[in-house]
Amino acid sequence: MRRSLLLASTLTLALAASSAAAAYEPGTLALNRPVTERLTANDAPASNGGVSRDYRVALTAGSFVIVSVKSEDFDTTVELFGPNRSSQGSNDDGPNGGTDSLLVAEVSETGNYIVRVGSFSGGGDAGLGQFTIRVLQFENP
Repeated sequence: MRRSLLLASTLTLALAASSAAAAYEPGTLALNRPVTERLTANDAPASNGGVSRDYRVALTAGSFVIVSVKSEDFDTTVELFGPNRSSQGSNDDGPNGGTDSLLVAEVSETGNYIVRVGSFSGGGDAGLGQFTIRVLQFENP
């Protein structure tokens, strides 16, 4: 009986975790509108030791996109994924060599893209805190 109860509890927890993962929806970003949020310990773990959060943004083929992520609290990272979930580019440190991120990419396909904001962290609370993200899109002249 005890073993059955333990098995039932384990299955219930696994199903709850699976449902929570399936229900995850990225936030939505509007073009040219800065958004300020916080990365917390509740965000998704990143492969570099930090955490990350995803956002959906609609982009048009033939344009260029610029994604800027700034934070006073942690070393930012940014990655752009196309409608087919393939990486379109990433950046850890912007052109000035600081800890903010700046990504420029050509948009090859119209659709919903995913922008992943992350922290580059050695662990602990070092990769947590406030950040501002802005996505700009420019038509190819």
